[in-house]
Amino acid sequence: MTGRRTDSTPEGAYRRVTNPDRFGPLHEIARRHLGQLEARYDVVRQTFTEADPHGSAPAAGVRLVPRDAAAAPLAVVFDAFPGVLVRCGRQDADGVHLPRCGCDACAESVVDCAEEFAGLIDATISGSFGERLIQDDGAWWHEEWYRTPTWSGGGRSRLETDQLAVLRKAVPAGGSAWAPWTERSERG
Repeated sequence: MTGRRTDSTPEGAYRRVTNPDRFGPLHEIARRHLGQLEARYDVVRQTFTEADPHGSAPAAGVRLVPRDAAAAPLAVVFDAFPGVLVRCGRQDADGVHLPRCGCDACAESVVDCAEEFAGLIDATISGSFGERLIQDDGAWWHEEWYRTPTWSGGGRSRLETDQLAVLRKAVPAGGSAWAPWTERSERG
């Protein structure tokens, strides 16, 4: 199982990353998927940069925003690890970093990351993705869920005061399930 210590896991392996470049193909995989999505669906492509926690230069990002406001946007940030940060839905949420860890002890592979990336895309474009704000143990959390016929996942992240203020304006009371993306129509 990924990320669990076994008796054969060397001491310190959870803190050591000796070959981050093994995840380099994720950038090309993500770019290929984004290009295919842009060609097939009625979306607007936006480019942006943001601080990169893994490098000194800003990280480049691509956001696909469906013209149908009921459908979830999808953003991918290409970081220097090398990895990708995937944000589905509200763009102020933390997102999913692939690889999730990348240390020597974790069993993550490019294939595993590519499969999870494809699952996130499938859930987003099919409308099998939702999110909500919840209060639990005196703190506010952003919770999200993804479901496809072959994959499901989700999680939640604790919100800071500034994040909560932004998300409260964006996420309707009770949360939201996003609509499927609309395919491009042939234009003459």
